[in-house]
Amino acid sequence: MAHLEIEFKTLLDKKTFDRLKDTYFVNASLISQENIYIDTDDFDLRRNRMMLRVRVIGKTHMMTLKKPVSGGILEFDGTIEEPINSNLLKQMPQNIADELNVHHIDISALKVQGRLHTERLETVVDAGLLVLDKSTYLNTVDYELEFEAQAYDSGEIYFKQFLERNQIEARSDLPKSERFYRTLYKEKVE
Repeated sequence: MAHLEIEFKTLLDKKTFDRLKDTYFVNASLISQENIYIDTDDFDLRRNRMMLRVRVIGKTHMMTLKKPVSGGILEFDGTIEEPINSNLLKQMPQNIADELNVHHIDISALKVQGRLHTERLETVVDAGLLVLDKSTYLNTVDYELEFEAQAYDSGEIYFKQFLERNQIEARSDLPKSERFYRTLYKEKVE
């Protein structure tokens, strides 16, 4: 199954993260999740502007392939029954395998590149879902505000107004996966 993801985001410093947490997320329950990033050693998916991950929340393992399209990110999802292992081909949902084949990605060359742990808080607002994340990966900790919207234009307006109202300067809007891979690449080069 594929669906369109429309989200806006900005990195935060810890002080702003704590202020937003104390203001908007007082009643939110903490969600702990782990993203397991998958690519070839030559980063064929990244070169094709795609990302493959398994998100683990509790005992649920959801594999997701993301690729950019006009107005958002197209996501292909499928549940896998067992923890991720070296036999990705056997575990991969058919819709994801089919999409990778369209882009001539050698599925047998895919392997786990690393993991990112996120502590997430969510709250529903009139215009969508407001999300506050603390992510830990490769000896790095970062803080992020996300807003998930149903429509791009109204979502963008809401997010910009939210930032202004809370005196937050928009910073990097790179996805977690991109921040992870940039840090991984930097570590490999050094």
